[in-house]
Amino acid sequence: DAATDPWVLRVEGGRATRSAVKLGLRGEGMLEVLEGLSHGDAVVAPAAGTVDAGTRVRIHRLDPPSEFARAL
Repeated sequence: DAATDPWVLRVEGGRATRSAVKLGLRGEGMLEVLEGLSHGDAVVAPAAGTVDAGTRVRIHRLDPPSEFARAL
């Protein structure tokens, strides 16, 4: 069901795009994405507030990347 299946907001062409993902292991504050993202894909962080699909966004890369970002 598209309403309950897991998804992320991936950044494509400067806009947030809803993308379906398949999840694996889940832990405290982290989860594993098995399918639906590629290494280097930019995603909207949950702390970004209210961002809907289609919203214009700017990418801010972490320098150096956190362990979480490296896992993506």
